[in-house]
Amino acid sequence: MAKELHHLDKWGYANLDLGEEILESGQKKALILISGASSSGKSYGASYLHEMLTKFGHRSCIISLDQYNVGLSHIIPNKVNLNYFNSSLLNINEICKAIKPIIENVTFSSK
Repeated sequence: MAKELHHLDKWGYANLDLGEEILESGQKKALILISGASSSGKSYGASYLHEMLTKFGHRSCIISLDQYNVGLSHIIPNKVNLNYFNSSLLNINEICKAIKPIIENVTFSSK
């Protein structure tokens, strides 16, 4: 009897297949960006995909923008209808500092 895949499994295998296609085309690196609404499972999905890639012998890393939130201290208190997940709350300079060494120094093999 065939095992029915959970939707996250299907998503993970689809991304794994896409990564394989990119590597087979001769490109050395594949980048997968995950976006979605707050509490939509982005971090969980990224961790799941990271585990799958590792399981199949691919190197991967996760950079979560949650780690680069500058907080709300610079925002006027009692502001109504504030979008707490606004991109202006991200420390873009710190994000760039984290990503640049990865791009410049990390070597990726075809596996």
